[in-house]
Amino acid sequence: MSSNQRVVKGDTQSSLWDVMPKMMFAITAAVMVPVIVFIVLLLLIFGILLITGFSSETPIFVVSAASYSILVVLFLGFAAFFVAGFQVGLLGFPASIIGWHLGLIRWWSSVIVGFFLGCLPIALLMFPRKGSSSSVQGVPLMIDGVFTSAGWLDYAEKILFMGFFGAVGGFSFWLIWRYWERITRVRENYAIH
Repeated sequence: MSSNQRVVKGDTQSSLWDVMPKMMFAITAAVMVPVIVFIVLLLLIFGILLITGFSSETPIFVVSAASYSILVVLFLGFAAFFVAGFQVGLLGFPASIIGWHLGLIRWWSSVIVGFFLGCLPIALLMFPRKGSSSSVQGVPLMIDGVFTSAGWLDYAEKILFMGFFGAVGGFSFWLIWRYWERITRVRENYAIH
């Protein structure tokens, strides 16, 4: 065992400086998940446009609506990339260091932590404040800082939606983490022989 490794639960674990490239590569995968989702949405829009087809008789508002939709999806993709990058940098990076330090980076722990890290910002931002009220299409969601039944359902829906993206990001983090680990083992075995 080298001097920069230590024993954690019977396994050797590298120092933080040795594992940093692996961690950064895995965190990059977690940031890319929202971008991939919006690229898929963009491809779906293109698919719908191809299926419906354009002809010289296609009204101009249909073409401009399709162009507008594509621009909105591109904008949302870039916005999702920056928001996810900020969130992963602020929450995911420290969580990955803690998970690595405790030796707890597994597929299920990455999914659970990713889910909660995906939920946390939206849960805090949407939590009711005293005296605030809101409604959607005439349905009250919050009255004087207290959620209505419809408000709680809307709140839970948005939190679960963002938690899903966090869980997918956590799983992608774990996949890259495991992939890097296998590459490292192969290199070490090749270097020994």
